[in-house]
Amino acid sequence: MVIDVHTHLMDSVESLLDTAQKFGITKIFLMPYKAIYRTEVMLDNLQVINAYKKYPDKIVPFVTVDPWMKEEGVKQLKELILLGAKGLKLHPLTQGLPAHSELYHPLIEIAEKYRIIVQFHTGSPIYSQPLQVLELALTYTKTKFILAHMGLGMLWLDAIRATKRADNIYLDTAGQRFIPVIKYAIKELSSERILFGSDAPFLSLEVELRKILRLLLPERDLENILYNNTLKLLK
Repeated sequence: MVIDVHTHLMDSVESLLDTAQKFGITKIFLMPYKAIYRTEVMLDNLQVINAYKKYPDKIVPFVTVDPWMKEEGVKQLKELILLGAKGLKLHPLTQGLPAHSELYHPLIEIAEKYRIIVQFHTGSPIYSQPLQVLELALTYTKTKFILAHMGLGMLWLDAIRATKRADNIYLDTAGQRFIPVIKYAIKELSSERILFGSDAPFLSLEVELRKILRLLLPERDLENILYNNTLKLLK
């Protein structure tokens, strides 16, 4: 069993699921694409919801809304949760504000109320900094946060520091190209705080998975990263 906590719906969901199945991935967190760029927000989100309804055993639907829309964004998020959304994807870089902006607070309050996961893109300064998300995690302590990309190549150390300080933060491995960074994160945090993600189809699902397998981890650590930790999050 492998669960991928970071994919996007860009073309055919069947194509994405076929690729996932080819590499033994049984479930994916599916996120919109255009909506992250504040265009076709509801249409893009509804396509994710529809994909989930078509393949409920294979897809965990994540949605995003435009934080600049304020009350309308909150309304849309509530509607999408009632339709089945299990997570909220936020992308400060493309949405044009820092991760700890007050414009995100109403959305995270809704996420906390309905107990859905919040995933933040991280690694793109000056926005999308892990320590900005830490501020939110220490405020909304009942919400589970995923720092996508583990801070990428510039902010990976801050991502690890943030995760150390808040037990409701997890790191996903998508796009983290430095294998020693992943090893260091496991050493500092234990394997129970790391989640496998690919960012497919932006990145190669095969390459991202092989990267984890090349770590040559003990079986228990590998199982934690590939599926155990995510199963606990979903509960």
